[in-house]
Amino acid sequence: TAATETYLIQVEVDTVVGMSAPVEVARYNVSAAVANQAKPGFIELPIAYSLIEYMKAGAKFIRIKATLGGTAPSIVYGAQMTYQDN
Repeated sequence: TAATETYLIQVEVDTVVGMSAPVEVARYNVSAAVANQAKPGFIELPIAYSLIEYMKAGAKFIRIKATLGGTAPSIVYGAQMTYQDN
């Protein structure tokens, strides 16, 4: 990793599949200093359905968005969604 790399991972939801007006419900920001020390692993972003419903009523679609910055950023990522009934 270069000293200038940054990564912003966002979880967005919308009421339409085309994501014409998405709303961010979670984010994970990695600065250049952290990126240079980070080892591969997992990031957990717990999101309550009630929060999604509050921020975007009727949301049925979800996506992960990655914004990379710096000289030569690169990232490989995947996503898994689970449901926990409390």
